[in-house]
Amino acid sequence: MIRRTAERVYSLLLYAYPPAIRLAHADEMRQCARAALTRRGPSAIPLLAADLVISVPREWARLFQDSFPRGRIMTGIGRDVRYALRLLRRSPGFSAAAIVTLALGIGANTAIFTLADATVIRPLRVDRVDRLVAFKWSVSLPDYRDWAARTDVFTGVAGVAAVRVNVVVDEGAEPTDAALVSPNYFSVLGVGASSGRVLGAADNPAAALTAVIDRDWWRSRLSGDPAAVGRTIHVSGLPVTIVGIAEEGFRGTTLQRPPKLYMPLTAAAQLLNSPFNAPGALDDRGFLWLNAIGRLRDGVAIGEAAVAMNAVNQQQHPAATADDRVELQPLRGRALGSGGADSVQTFVALLLGVVALTLLIGCANLANLQLARAAARQREIGVRLAIGAGRGRIFRQLLTESCVLAVIGGALGLGVASLAIRLIARFQLPGGIDIATLPLGVNRTALAFAAIASAGTVLIFGLLPAWQAAAGNLLTAVRGESRVTARSRLRSALVSVQIALSLVLLAGTGLFLQSFAASLRVPLGFTPAGVATTTLTPAAKGFDRTRARQFFDDALVRVHRIPGVTAAAWTNVLPVNGSMSMDLTVDGYPKKPAEDMHVYVANVSPEYFAAAGIRLLKGRAFTDADRAGTALVAIVNETAARRFWAGRDPLDGHVAINDIHAIQIVGVVADTKIRSLDEVPAPGLYAPFAQPSGPFAMDRGTLLVRTSGDIRGLLPALRDQLRAVDPEAPLTPVNTFEWQVRTLVMPQRMGATFFGAFALLALTLASIGIYGVASYVAALRTREIGIRLALGADRASIRSLVLREGAVPVVHGLAGGLAVALAGSRFAAAFLRGVPPHDPATYLAVMGVLALAALTATWIPAQRAASVDPIRALRQE
Repeated sequence: MIRRTAERVYSLLLYAYPPAIRLAHADEMRQCARAALTRRGPSAIPLLAADLVISVPREWARLFQDSFPRGRIMTGIGRDVRYALRLLRRSPGFSAAAIVTLALGIGANTAIFTLADATVIRPLRVDRVDRLVAFKWSVSLPDYRDWAARTDVFTGVAGVAAVRVNVVVDEGAEPTDAALVSPNYFSVLGVGASSGRVLGAADNPAAALTAVIDRDWWRSRLSGDPAAVGRTIHVSGLPVTIVGIAEEGFRGTTLQRPPKLYMPLTAAAQLLNSPFNAPGALDDRGFLWLNAIGRLRDGVAIGEAAVAMNAVNQQQHPAATADDRVELQPLRGRALGSGGADSVQTFVALLLGVVALTLLIGCANLANLQLARAAARQREIGVRLAIGAGRGRIFRQLLTESCVLAVIGGALGLGVASLAIRLIARFQLPGGIDIATLPLGVNRTALAFAAIASAGTVLIFGLLPAWQAAAGNLLTAVRGESRVTARSRLRSALVSVQIALSLVLLAGTGLFLQSFAASLRVPLGFTPAGVATTTLTPAAKGFDRTRARQFFDDALVRVHRIPGVTAAAWTNVLPVNGSMSMDLTVDGYPKKPAEDMHVYVANVSPEYFAAAGIRLLKGRAFTDADRAGTALVAIVNETAARRFWAGRDPLDGHVAINDIHAIQIVGVVADTKIRSLDEVPAPGLYAPFAQPSGPFAMDRGTLLVRTSGDIRGLLPALRDQLRAVDPEAPLTPVNTFEWQVRTLVMPQRMGATFFGAFALLALTLASIGIYGVASYVAALRTREIGIRLALGADRASIRSLVLREGAVPVVHGLAGGLAVALAGSRFAAAFLRGVPPHDPATYLAVMGVLALAALTATWIPAQRAASVDPIRALRQE
């Protein structure tokens, strides 16, 4: 048993030799191996293996030396390339199809690889990112200082807080994401400055405010000014001196809204309003606003550091419970968003799989085309063999043709990659990572990947056809005959691969399309159509509450002057962008032990429900009379009314939020989605924007404006009116509310778009492959068909014969593709909504589409074969 197995394996390994050696000496080598195994038994196996390891590279080296005489290597390669280019010019149809297929496949793979490099492979450009950890929860400034003192487990602990400030450069104002950082922030991360210096202990806001700026922001906002270091800009109305430009590639520690400015942590009281500038606020251990990042000492594991930090936390907060424990997580995962690292990595891997499958389908199709070309050139190859050309020389020439195609396709693929990057920049990744903000481009990494992909495609679609053609029989090649069985089986196998991979892509398309459609059908509780939004942060300009209230009021007056505006309102929390959670006390409600009494709170102005399209179910909406100094009122959603006032009228009820009591309920509105489309409705409460029942009511405002006219015409008019209130207002780009809501279904939209586009390409390539195989087989069997017809076979039976031949690889491909699709669907399950990953209807529909495409592609060659003239077919042979 062992001897027979060893003989079979040895026979297979003989295919590693050059074709000429294998054809001339394979039988003799098998006999020698069989004799050695008979005499010595299993002990001969290592000797045979060693012989293969030594002799195979030697024979290929000898073949290379014979093909390229010493000193003429480059001349020989140049001659092969020129000949390959001449052949490609003679076959413009084949050349164009091959180059376009490769350019699309390599370009798409390069674009998605750059996305993977920026999000999964190297999301943070810092020193030894594997030793950096993030504290999971926000901390106070005193707690941070105590943690930073634990030098036994950390070499350093940095503090950072994300803020939004208003930056004025050359009289142009824009809201900008910034980071307030501790003096050791850059040293802990191991990041330097490309120009100037980084922040340090000498940067004291009491003397003068300083900042380090992002390098990309320096290029875009300061036009790459070489004299930027030392320049003064105005941040939230205060002069700030630029002391450095961060090094290339560094974009902070998060991919969600990376900062453009880095300023000292202790500047918070000067840059921000309440509660930061309240007396003693920064020294309050209950004021949690900082994120901490630690660099572990060598030899210290993340679990050991967590134990040490919990000991410190217990000393700081003796009443802390198990829920207040300090948790550490790798900074690399935290960069992709809190709780979103796995989803981002899975989604990017899914996109990589889509484009890789498309490239494989294209390579299989090109391999089939190459086999067809080799069959058409078999007489040429036979003549060249007959006049003395070696099989290695033939193999090298055919492989060179594939290399030329791959090089041209790879070069054009870089242009396709650049275009694809601009297209995918319109999407967002799970967790709200805006692809447009990522450092994507055709850089050195992209060039290296494109080169590797081009080389890989040569091996996939060029090596096997070249080997097959060079190993052909000399006599049959010279006579122009073909070996039907081997070449047909190879082409059929390639078609099966195309069908299988196409089924995977089509199944993914069907699942994501259904999921996307189901997402659009989810009731939101509000109507985003016809609404424009923008967000202003007056606190970033140094406004106090009085000035902020005046600003918001003046903006509403001007907005109402725009023709077609039916409602306009402010809110501190936009629907579907989350909400603030606060403790609620309901008069007369018997609270159960350990019952969660949190309620989502939003502060809104009087026309908010009309502007957002939220139905008022009972009572009244807010009015202009609901202002500071009047009785406190609130409106609850139907979930809160049902839970807290079951069997009672909520309009007679009163509630308390935190320390604010005697808030009367005046209305009930419909539930709305708050964070995601899949959430279960939660209790919600709305308070007037102008009443102090919410601590952040005047620090941030999002404007909703509903129009009865064209929303596209509203956007520039709204922008002009808001600028008229204050030209330096920190205003986000004015956009439609529908655009904001699209972020909820972005994974489904992106998946449907990518799967759909590449599935269509795959279906086209598979149909071409099926048509090519059916035509090829029918052409090879022309004489047989002629004989069958001459002996009385009817044309229907001939047509059926060709259709059956074409159906075999299709059936095999459908079976294999179904198994792969079912196994791989679990990776997409997290992004599907309203459809199971193993939905039978989807797979049956996809298989039906592929079967119909296969039947259509096979019918034309079958019809052509059935119409063959038997006399002409026999005379031709």
